[in-house]
Amino acid sequence: MTEHTLTVAEEQHTELDIVRERVLAFEDEKRHEGISDSSWLHSA
Repeated sequence: MTEHTLTVAEEQHTELDIVRERVLAFEDEKRHEGISDSSWLHSA
């Protein structure tokens, strides 16, 4: 295993984590606005 391989794998894992965090943050914003998960999901 080389350092480069580890770095690429870590970068890919980080990108997935960032996407996941963005989705969670978006859902939290909707909740704070008083919109329930089901109502904004169904209206999408």
